[in-house]
Amino acid sequence: MAFGLAAANVRERYTHAAELIIGRQLDKAKLLQFRVGYRHLAYMQELAGYNVKRDMPGLKEPDTEALYAHCRARLNGGPARWERFH
Repeated sequence: MAFGLAAANVRERYTHAAELIIGRQLDKAKLLQFRVGYRHLAYMQELAGYNVKRDMPGLKEPDTEALYAHCRARLNGGPARWERFH
């Protein structure tokens, strides 16, 4: 429970800081288009004119877990090549 409250507090601080930087409220619908892990960064990058990829894996997704498993196997002598979608 405390972790959830801390995470909510961090999100509120990011939103407040971003609003101070751009001088207006964030577009909540646009903000929700990005993954939670990099939502505010991606929003600000697009605002600055960068093209942000929307298909990047999140922290707890099958692609990410597969990459971590590959890295563990690689450290134990497994193959170096990793393909995102098997």
